[in-house]
Amino acid sequence: MNNSVKTRPQRRLTQAEVDAFLAKAADLLRGGVDHSEFRGYVFALLFYERINDVYLENVAGLEKELDDAELARDPRMHDFVVPDDCIWEKVARTTERDLGRELNHAMSACP
Repeated sequence: MNNSVKTRPQRRLTQAEVDAFLAKAADLLRGGVDHSEFRGYVFALLFYERINDVYLENVAGLEKELDDAELARDPRMHDFVVPDDCIWEKVARTTERDLGRELNHAMSACP
């Protein structure tokens, strides 16, 4: 096994080099999962993170506008709600061993 330290390139990478690096990284992450199936996982995670961001932005805006944190989180004030135990930051900090279970819980708990 090569334990040499990787250093940042001294020149800018070409688009082809960036594409090749990202493709290799995706292959490592994907493991034995089919490309099309993996894409579904990634899109679901991106969607999940985005709805969290939008919800939290809306809550923050309402808190500022109403000066009432409890009212800003009232489900009647939102088109959709992300439960507190399903917020992206909480789930993303889960240990690797429990991450799959927590993601499944978060996806099924969000109405």
